[in-house]
Amino acid sequence: MTTLARAGRHCEAEPSFTDRSTVVRACARWVLRQGGAGPAPLYRALCADPAARPAAAVGLGECGVREDADRIRALLAHPIPGVRAWAVAGLRALEAVRVDDIRPLLDDSSAAVVRQATAALLPWADHLPPQHLRVLLAENRPRHQRVAAARLLGMGRAGAVRKSTAPAGSLS
Repeated sequence: MTTLARAGRHCEAEPSFTDRSTVVRACARWVLRQGGAGPAPLYRALCADPAARPAAAVGLGECGVREDADRIRALLAHPIPGVRAWAVAGLRALEAVRVDDIRPLLDDSSAAVVRQATAALLPWADHLPPQHLRVLLAENRPRHQRVAAARLLGMGRAGAVRKSTAPAGSLS
């Protein structure tokens, strides 16, 4: 990346804007800024067609403004699981998580989406309806949903939940 900046080839950093790595995305944004451009407009454009670059939502979350939250939030319903997962990560980066928007994603068929949703909801675990989380603990649910529910139930009310939902010594 620094080689691109030194050579004045700032636009060539653009493919790295949606890299999986936070560090690579940050370096790509730095290179673009060295050329005098801001990355947020490019991320906004990429979010218009997220199927091509699913991680655009997290990039926008990392460098965008509060007004970008609705653009990212719209991607939570995208048919491609990767786009949904990156959208949750983008809302987390922007510190624009709304529990009611993210909670339905705990039922997602994609483990990546559920992992991101769980991470986003952990700070608000005590605001989630325990009955919904208990439903996710059922043995007929996918493992990733059961793990998410157990993590969220364990936050702030582990003792009460364990006593009311499972036999002593088990929470699977």
